[in-house]
Amino acid sequence: MRKKITTAAAALLITVSLIFAGCSGGISEDDYDKVVTERDQALAQVAELENDITSLQAQIDALEATTENLDALQTELDELKIEKTGLEAEIKTIHENFARYFVEHEATYLFDGMEETLTMTAADYSADGAAWVITFTFDSRQAGYGDREGQMLAQVITPHEAVLKLRQGSLESAVMDGQWNMVNQRMIYAVEEVTWVMTSMTGENVTHQAIEGVDVTLFLNSTNGYVGGNAGCNSYGAPYEINADNLTLSESIIQTLMLCADEAVNEQEFTYLTALQAAESWVVGNDTLTITGGDWTIEFARQQ
Repeated sequence: MRKKITTAAAALLITVSLIFAGCSGGISEDDYDKVVTERDQALAQVAELENDITSLQAQIDALEATTENLDALQTELDELKIEKTGLEAEIKTIHENFARYFVEHEATYLFDGMEETLTMTAADYSADGAAWVITFTFDSRQAGYGDREGQMLAQVITPHEAVLKLRQGSLESAVMDGQWNMVNQRMIYAVEEVTWVMTSMTGENVTHQAIEGVDVTLFLNSTNGYVGGNAGCNSYGAPYEINADNLTLSESIIQTLMLCADEAVNEQEFTYLTALQAAESWVVGNDTLTITGGDWTIEFARQQ
């Protein structure tokens, strides 16, 4: 660029020289032609320089316009973030109000809940970020759960904690004090609402230890009455019926149809599902569960 500017200055000097030379008549025709050629070359370079300046100005204008666009986009992004935050707060409020309404109209609270003690203590996303987990506490004037009309009740202030899980505006579960199903209005058995991991199976006097590194799990959902888990490489499920001693599957187990890569895992899965289908009774010990039925006994440990 500096060279082009210098050349342009030279062109101006040549032009001035031509003017003076023409006036004085002190230059030969050949020299004159040479000077004219140099002048024309210099002027061509001046024109090229002007084109470069025009191009640079266009780039400058484009960059300035881009900067303005970026500023506008950043402003729009900031506005969208504010709108998103507002919508999230609105969604949270909707779930909180839904949960409060449910607690206030659940039989335990309706029977003798103390209105002045009802407090929401937590409202957070679940660990998987897909559901709201909302917790309320309140006191009842008497012991027990649900509608206790006609029962002999201890006249004692009884604190309660209700944990509700809501997904996309629908109630997924509601458990009070870890032992009362607020949806189905029944006590939750110790075997329910816990993830259990199979440790061994015994059938026909043969004990099969669980394959290390392959978690076979069981979870009994007291709200929908469905047992499910992972059998090794396939998920499974079935409806169940339960009381204080008995556990039975009321329908055949259904499962996904993935083929286990390891034949030993495949055999363990088949044996486990066969034994579970025959379930008749359950016993919970110290972080352990035993399910028996037919010729089978399945041992589980509480998942840590």
